[in-house]
Amino acid sequence: MGPMMDADREKLLRDMLRLMITPRVGSVKLARLLAKLDSAGAVLAASFERLADTNVLKADQIRWITGRAWDEMLVDGQIEAMKRTGTHGLFADDDDYPRWLLQIYDPPPLLFVRGDISCASAPCVGIVGTREPTSSGRDIARRTAAELASAGVCIVSGMALGIDSAAHEGALEAGGKTVAVLGSGVDVLYPSQNEKLAGRIVESGCVISEYRMGTPPEARNFPRRNRLISGLSRGVLVVEAPRKSGALLTAGYALEQNRDVYAVPGDPSWPSRVGTNNLIADGARLVQSAADILAELGLRAGNGLTGPTGAPGAAGQKLPPLSSEEKLVYEGLDREACHVDELADRLDMDVSQLLGVLLRLDMKSLIREHPGKLYSLS
Repeated sequence: MGPMMDADREKLLRDMLRLMITPRVGSVKLARLLAKLDSAGAVLAASFERLADTNVLKADQIRWITGRAWDEMLVDGQIEAMKRTGTHGLFADDDDYPRWLLQIYDPPPLLFVRGDISCASAPCVGIVGTREPTSSGRDIARRTAAELASAGVCIVSGMALGIDSAAHEGALEAGGKTVAVLGSGVDVLYPSQNEKLAGRIVESGCVISEYRMGTPPEARNFPRRNRLISGLSRGVLVVEAPRKSGALLTAGYALEQNRDVYAVPGDPSWPSRVGTNNLIADGARLVQSAADILAELGLRAGNGLTGPTGAPGAAGQKLPPLSSEEKLVYEGLDREACHVDELADRLDMDVSQLLGVLLRLDMKSLIREHPGKLYSLS
């Protein structure tokens, strides 16, 4: 989307908010409506029959929209809350919307952002874990986040107590960037003990949410929040997690989104280590230091390619280790952008299989994705 005049942008924001305050319309339904009717304004202007044809909304929701039943004062309150807290709306077709987040199945059509989300354009790693970590788990999260941040990696987490907070703090202590993804409105900081931490995060990165202003931290919001942590990230590190935890849900989302999952091994007698050990048993990459993650991402301090561990690249640099599939696809690309369908024909690969390989190469900073499913060497 090109730059919009302030009045145009506020109109679009108000239209989106009108839809978001419709009863039981969340990000998923909103995205489906926009896919069917192109814009929030078009949805609001549609007839009952046209909205019914989308098969997205219930009859009472359609009547709410077509009858203009929303409270304009509530919309005004949302805008005022955004202005009061320095929050801006980021639309999915804005140039600075995080491109990794766009690749997930259901990216939010509108993000509420406090701070500068441009930090998410750097390689991002999610760090998550239990709210009740051991002291060693907290230290590992803090130290790993600091070392990754020093290498130019942006740390993503959920600002919960425990491992999440330690990860944010480690990134900040290293002078790095970090993103906190909330399961509430960005004006409802949860937990309240982390209000000062949130302020520091906003100064060095951003606090974001897909939930409208004033949304309380209800339990049902957090599983959906977790998919954004993994969606922003090239990989997710689980430091400590019991057998059933939100951190394991985040790892599950990461796998669905074709992201790497890393886990720190630990004493199996500790309940908080059972989940991480199970992840490793199921194929997660065992991590003992930030260097392990940087090597997997093909990064080093200074955000460059790792040392001579593979075949020469297009510009003479050494590549990180590549699977046979990755090597085939890498060698099939050049500096000129190529459409994924053309590349699939050239390599005789299924498009869905090829997209997975391209994503892994992108994670290693070896290729570049362009608009329109075009790819080239980076």
